[in-house]
Amino acid sequence: MKKNNVNVWILRFLFCVSVILIYQIVVNFNVILELFKKVCNILKPFIIGTGIAFLFFPICKKLESLFLKTKKPFIVKRARTLATLIVVLCTVFFVCYLIFKLVPMLYEALLKFTEDISNNFSEKYDELERRVQDVEILKLALKEVKNQLSFDNLTKIIVSLNYKAYLEGIANLIFKIFSLFIGIMISIYILLDRHNIKIGVLRFLNATLKAEKTGKILRAINKIKTIIYTCIFGQIIDAFIVGCTLGIIFSLFKIKNSLIFAVIYFVFAMIPYFGTITAVILISLFSYVVGGFNEFLTCFIISIVLQQVDSNFINPKIVGQIVGIKPLYVILGITLFGGIFGFIGLFFGPPLTVVCLEVLDDFIKEKENNNKNSNFKKSHNRNL
Repeated sequence: MKKNNVNVWILRFLFCVSVILIYQIVVNFNVILELFKKVCNILKPFIIGTGIAFLFFPICKKLESLFLKTKKPFIVKRARTLATLIVVLCTVFFVCYLIFKLVPMLYEALLKFTEDISNNFSEKYDELERRVQDVEILKLALKEVKNQLSFDNLTKIIVSLNYKAYLEGIANLIFKIFSLFIGIMISIYILLDRHNIKIGVLRFLNATLKAEKTGKILRAINKIKTIIYTCIFGQIIDAFIVGCTLGIIFSLFKIKNSLIFAVIYFVFAMIPYFGTITAVILISLFSYVVGGFNEFLTCFIISIVLQQVDSNFINPKIVGQIVGIKPLYVILGITLFGGIFGFIGLFFGPPLTVVCLEVLDDFIKEKENNNKNSNFKKSHNRNL
């Protein structure tokens, strides 16, 4: 009896402690979030390295299996090393090609795009000035706007800028480049030593958990891995195909700044549901500013038709139904992970939301099955 009373008081104490902890977390949520961001910032190279290794793993594994099939001792013995180095070097060369070849092309296209907007704005301004020349107030307002955008005024604004903030920005950029370099090195070591890392994790799980729990965790990890790979790679392939198709069609119709529009569609198409809709709206608005109503109408029709084809035919074939979560959960994932991880969270938010929902669904199903089994046993014992 005394032992039962002690257990009850322990449970009550633990309940009170849990309530206090939850209250403190809710009250100090911003402080905890800032602390979490600081810890992530310190561990950024390891997080980047783990992320790169996770993305490269299926490609390295496939390439390694191809090397093992050659049956040449030199290649078979070094299959993992060769596969890892080839994937990393190909990625580095591809990134360098983007930086030195495609980025200048994109920069020139962006300058042309800005010039078109500026010229179109000047034409609209001159037209509006002719129409309101009889209205003195509007004429003075337009003159003031033009003066504010003059070269001398912009020079004054640039001189008055806070250069300390720019120096801090340069320091942050250097730190990010350093973190990326260290992250790449860490990813190489993770990929090369992944077998020992896997054995270490399994030993830890077997030492701390029962075999049944370990099996459930491993099955959950494999399921999460499949979901994330399908979501990320499928969405990137889909966005690349549709973005290239849009750029080619715009070029055939001689739409101005087709490269910029293709890049906009590619970037936003990696966000499920709302990404393509946002891309269509932005492309339509920019095309109207640059080329007028006729170009706006052409771009809008082509973009909306391609968006519908992508949503109903291309995306389901590539990505499959694994990303088929409700738009409400997509908004939740974009808002939550976008707020925590910034712009990158917009892309990884939906697949991480899918993972959370799948894990929660498996947990609920397990509890439901346990309840059914316990109820069956109770009814069976009563019948006996």
